[in-house]
Amino acid sequence: MRIIRVRTVGWICVLACSGGMLATAAGEEATAQGRAPTGKWVRSATVGLNATSGNSDTLMVGASAEAEKETLDDLWRFTVGGAYGETEGDKTAENAKAVGRYERNLGERMFVSGTGEIGYDSIADVDYRIILSPALGYYLIRNERMSLSVEAGPSYVFERVGGVDDDYLALRLADRFEYKLSENAQIWQATEYIAEFSDFDNFLLKSEVGAEALLRANLSLSLIVQHTYDNVPAPGLDESDLSILTALSFKF
Repeated sequence: MRIIRVRTVGWICVLACSGGMLATAAGEEATAQGRAPTGKWVRSATVGLNATSGNSDTLMVGASAEAEKETLDDLWRFTVGGAYGETEGDKTAENAKAVGRYERNLGERMFVSGTGEIGYDSIADVDYRIILSPALGYYLIRNERMSLSVEAGPSYVFERVGGVDDDYLALRLADRFEYKLSENAQIWQATEYIAEFSDFDNFLLKSEVGAEALLRANLSLSLIVQHTYDNVPAPGLDESDLSILTALSFKF
């Protein structure tokens, strides 16, 4: 397994998004589109390791875990992950993040959701960042092979960045696209924009593009590109962080 570091920032593999007023209709649509939920928890673990020695001594380790359950009416998803890296004895990555999400269908395409996340990144000088986000969403495309959803709503952010505590109300916009290339391969894209209501110059823009292929039963290989743009970073740090990684995931 190989993890490619484009910048000296940590990564968190998060593979990362519905009952309803019309539960019967939603259930019929899910079955017709090959998306019939099982109502059981599906768990996965992702692990990566990269180490070199000789002219250059580097070490990067990372891991994440996810649990998800979907019924005809709703969806629960929990993810936790983190990474640590060193180059020539200097720390280049140290971060952790946990995300919880709930979706409830309001019909065939509309849904409401609630997302909560907490993160830490010593390289970006983020002691903590907590984001709570209710939202109203809609599937622009939803069929057996492809889905595209958009959602919007308020967020409340609590954070300590660069040693300064702050909290504020923000606007959150997000989208997620998934396309099933075959029974054993898929690609996805997700973008999230969070901007402070009283100062739109203070915003976060997070995006992810990924591809996953099944190697054998319950084991898959993923290639993931993640980018975070913080328009108001800690003093002396860059606004943009980019990472590219390959990882093995096991579902159980």
